[in-house]
Amino acid sequence: MFETSYLLYQTLENRGNYEQNEKDGPYDCSWDNTWLGEGYYYWYHHIKLAHWWGNRYQRKGYVIFKSICNDLTKCWDLHTGVGQDLFLYWLEKMENKKLLKEQTSVAQVIEFVKNEYPDFPYEGIRILGIDSLSQSAIKNMGFVRMSFEFPEESENPNKQKFKAFFDPMPPVQVCLFTKDGMERTGYELVYPEELKLENRNQKFYI
Repeated sequence: MFETSYLLYQTLENRGNYEQNEKDGPYDCSWDNTWLGEGYYYWYHHIKLAHWWGNRYQRKGYVIFKSICNDLTKCWDLHTGVGQDLFLYWLEKMENKKLLKEQTSVAQVIEFVKNEYPDFPYEGIRILGIDSLSQSAIKNMGFVRMSFEFPEESENPNKQKFKAFFDPMPPVQVCLFTKDGMERTGYELVYPEELKLENRNQKFYI
């Protein structure tokens, strides 16, 4: 099926002000170690990833909000080949300028492109962080990973095991550079269930 929009989830600490969150959100992230620079970070498509983030980083409880992005032409899609080719092109530019170091981060490359290209056309990025989920998280949260083959234990112990797998729920993130980038619409609370708008409204009939 051809993708025409992105389904996105943002996790916040539950401070009891979820109605205000719905009015003010989404919220940007400006941590020093943001992987893609400053922006509005979401988990792409799979709400279980938003639950993982909440369990991992919001120990006092969390809420999850849903948004939809409708203009995919404004996304620098580093999850697919064409967007990756563009990234490699700019890496070569940095190499030619002697700016590419051993510890150059993804965020630094993105910032370089923004500064070098005044007509930068993108309002967000989609990207997969390889190994951003630990093995314990995969086990505890019930993420699905399927092996392609199961090597026999009697094989030559010096032979490398084939560990490739299929991940139907990869930890893909989307970072919007502006609050309403990529024609973002909505900021609807979807977790916890009892706080969803339709469930809040039911209280009037009890």
